[in-house]
Amino acid sequence: MSESYFLAPGLFGKVFRRANLRKVEDVDVLESYTIPIPNPAGHAATVTAVASSASNVTLAAENLSRAALLIFNDSTANLYIKFGETVTRTSFTVKIGAGGYFEVPQPPYTGQIDGIWSDANGRALVTEVV
Repeated sequence: MSESYFLAPGLFGKVFRRANLRKVEDVDVLESYTIPIPNPAGHAATVTAVASSASNVTLAAENLSRAALLIFNDSTANLYIKFGETVTRTSFTVKIGAGGYFEVPQPPYTGQIDGIWSDANGRALVTEVV
């Protein structure tokens, strides 16, 4: 059995093992393994609870030092977010369903991120890593 390991582009922290077991119609088997990535020195995470609103609110201010940003929609309503100022239900970047989660792609957008809910109930938990 031959094995090779590779890091798949865009899958942070995942390594795949390609195992050519018995050939069955030339199909390779991929298995994924999570590898812990150490927290680089100096990085810290802050979680902020932002109350839901049926009008525009700022979820994260501009931060040029931002290394990552994660948003959990702790609400029964949809959350619309916008990379930039003044989100509306028709002008948004991402719609996060009730109980949903969104992670800003790498490299992270470092500008202001605004949000608005389809109904004001619950909150957003915003985790910013700097």
